[in-house]
Amino acid sequence: MLLPHVYINDVLESTKIEEYGKQDYVTQHIVIKKELDQKLRLVYFVPLLDLQFMWHPTSDGVVFLKNEWDEGTTIRLNKSQPVFALINQNNQSLFSLAINELINEMVLTVGVHEESASVKVTIEMIIPSENYKLALSVITGRRKWSEVVQEQVNWLYRESGAQLPKIPATSFEPVLSTWYSFHQHVTDKGILQESEYYKALGARTLILDDGWQTNDSSRRYAYAGDWQVSSEKFPNFTQHVKEVQSLEMNYLVWLSLPYVGKNSENWNLFKDDFLYVDEFQHAGVLDIRKEKVRAYLIKTITSFIDKYSIDGLKIDFLETFFLDKTINFEISKGLLLLLEELKKSLIDKPNFLIEFRQDYINPLMMQYCQIVRSKDCPNNYMLNRIRTVDLRLSCPFTAVHSDMIMWNKDEKIEDAALHIINTIFSVPQLSMKYDELSKDEIQMITFWLDFIKEHQELLLHSNFEPSYPQEGYSVVQVGQLGVTLTAIFGEKKVITRIENLCKKEIFVNGTKVDELYLSLPKGNYKIVIKNCIGVVTSIENKELLETQLMVIKVPRSGLLIIDTE
Repeated sequence: MLLPHVYINDVLESTKIEEYGKQDYVTQHIVIKKELDQKLRLVYFVPLLDLQFMWHPTSDGVVFLKNEWDEGTTIRLNKSQPVFALINQNNQSLFSLAINELINEMVLTVGVHEESASVKVTIEMIIPSENYKLALSVITGRRKWSEVVQEQVNWLYRESGAQLPKIPATSFEPVLSTWYSFHQHVTDKGILQESEYYKALGARTLILDDGWQTNDSSRRYAYAGDWQVSSEKFPNFTQHVKEVQSLEMNYLVWLSLPYVGKNSENWNLFKDDFLYVDEFQHAGVLDIRKEKVRAYLIKTITSFIDKYSIDGLKIDFLETFFLDKTINFEISKGLLLLLEELKKSLIDKPNFLIEFRQDYINPLMMQYCQIVRSKDCPNNYMLNRIRTVDLRLSCPFTAVHSDMIMWNKDEKIEDAALHIINTIFSVPQLSMKYDELSKDEIQMITFWLDFIKEHQELLLHSNFEPSYPQEGYSVVQVGQLGVTLTAIFGEKKVITRIENLCKKEIFVNGTKVDELYLSLPKGNYKIVIKNCIGVVTSIENKELLETQLMVIKVPRSGLLIIDTE
């Protein structure tokens, strides 16, 4: 098992490192008996033997090995998660590491060290306290990378002691979001009508995004911070919320906690209480360390909830609470104090929903939300797939949602369907204006939302196995109780069945060609094929006398269902 080199203020220290566990899976405990504010650096050297890629929770599909001098990844309470894996082209992890430091900021740098033909792993942080203790989970040996990552993430959650909330069933229901469809041009009548349409399609939650708090529509956040409903857009917001809720839709409202805009009434009140001013956003970021700031935010949130009886909040931009490495530890503690107080204020509302966004995915952050959503990637289904898969791996106890789904209104129906298909391992959030959808698009959305609802347990709560991260997860498989579902996003990927262990197998064609490659063992099969709007295009009974590689014609964005007789 590899042991780290330990440096304090860049001087190699002889520090006791205790190991517990098996040869290929150990926990290393390090006690740093030094003064606080000194620099700690841990360095591992991993031999470069059949290693090609490095995955971490916010790698965004960029998993190739970098050089040791390239910029590292900053991790803190509200940014990413301290876990990574070194993997090869065969979906095997050869070395993975998780670190139980979840509040203090660290920089993780993983890159090729030329002199030793190794991967050099460097972890750097400022020591936040005297007699500082650190635990690291190390897994070596050749094992399926997705299993290793999920083990490491589970270890991280156990180490964190996080008190996770119950996740209501409504967290897993499809969502209508107003952002890409309306942006800031929201009105009570428009939102109510859209909610009626999407309720019929299968959505059960509405998220009213940015724009409700301002008559301005120039984007950015110059008017954030007062959080008063625009009377021009919503003359009677209380009545409007009730009307949407009467459709049996949950009503969530977007809120950007950190920002106080330059044009807001609260600007002068808080002008001396900012961590910094974001000129691009035309707003200041509040200093969450200050009790005055936290008290204002809690009062603002709870008053809004009580006044309008909403069902949840989309809390945005929490990653902006940062400043300098030496004080980010205190900022993180301030953020935890705020979120804990908010959680206590909602104790009598067990079904209240809070959505966070990637990248604030730390186990300690997941104590305070029921939903975590992919970062914004408008009209980009491949990135939506990558990010939702990353979230499934790194946030296993929270309802993972896609970024809002949108496409060009002139898109071909098969390509429009790909935007939903690429997010089927998460809860889809849709953001297309209903009156701009064609009949085929409505049929396609209805088919796929019905499919997702029918197979929700399989898609969201069963064994989860994404493969080929270097290809943006070109194959993703889930399975339980004799049923498997495999989504194939890479052309000419051969999916091999060794034996008939499952009575039913579903294959989703997420490629741009009308065929799938399957190696099937001896047996009798019923093969059903559907197109992207759910129409059955073929039913066939087939007997195979021996294992056979089959090229099966499946329409783009369609389904192949195989039942073993």
